[in-house]
Amino acid sequence: RINHTMEQIKHQWEDIQASAPKQVKSKPSAEQLVLFQEHKQRVTTFLGNLTKEERIFLKHETNQDAKSKETKDRQKQMEQKQLKTSEETNVSSKITKIQAIMNKIATRQTTGAAMKACDFGQNLPIYPRECKHINHTRQRVLLDTLHAFEKASATQSFHKLAMSNLERWRKDTAVSDAAASLDSVSKNSCSDQTQPNRCKVEVVPRGLGCSHIRLY
Repeated sequence: RINHTMEQIKHQWEDIQASAPKQVKSKPSAEQLVLFQEHKQRVTTFLGNLTKEERIFLKHETNQDAKSKETKDRQKQMEQKQLKTSEETNVSSKITKIQAIMNKIATRQTTGAAMKACDFGQNLPIYPRECKHINHTRQRVLLDTLHAFEKASATQSFHKLAMSNLERWRKDTAVSDAAASLDSVSKNSCSDQTQPNRCKVEVVPRGLGCSHIRLY
C-alpha cells in the first residue's frame, strides 16, 4: 500500500511537471506571467502537503529519472555516431572500389590486352535463349555488342575507327567553318543562314524509338 501511494505521488508530480508552461526567450506577457505563477503555486502546494519521507522518495526518483534519461540520450548519440561512421565507411569503401576500377582502366594496356566486361564489376543479364519479349531482344543486342567489343579490343579496331572518325569530323568542321566565314564576308551578312553548317548533337531524356519519331 505504501509503494502504491509513492507511485501515485510520483505520477502526480510528473503530471505537474508536464503541465508546466513553456519558457519563452522574450519578455513574457501578462497571461504567461499568470500561468507561471499558477504553476509555481501548484508546485509549492503539492510539495507542502508531502511528508519528509515522501519528499525524499520523490527527490530520489526524480534524480534516477534524470540519470536514466541522460544515459539514454548518451546511448542514442553513440548509436547515431556509429551509424554515421558506418555510412561514411560504406561511402569510402565504394569510392575506393570506384578508384580501383578507374586505376585499372588507366593502367590497362592500350594494345594487345582484351577488354572484358567482367573486369568492371557489372552483373550482366544471362543471354536469353528465346526472344518472347522485346526486352529479350534488347538484352541479346546488348550482350552481342559487348561480346563484339571484347573481341575487337585486343586489336583496338573500334578505338582506331572512332579516332579516325573524330579526326575526319574535325577536318570537315574546319573546312565548313572556313567556307562559311568566306561566304559571310562576301555577303557582308551575319544572319543565321550564314552560320557554319555544323552537326547539332542533342541529348534528350527519352527512348530511341520516341527520338526517331520526333525527328520526322
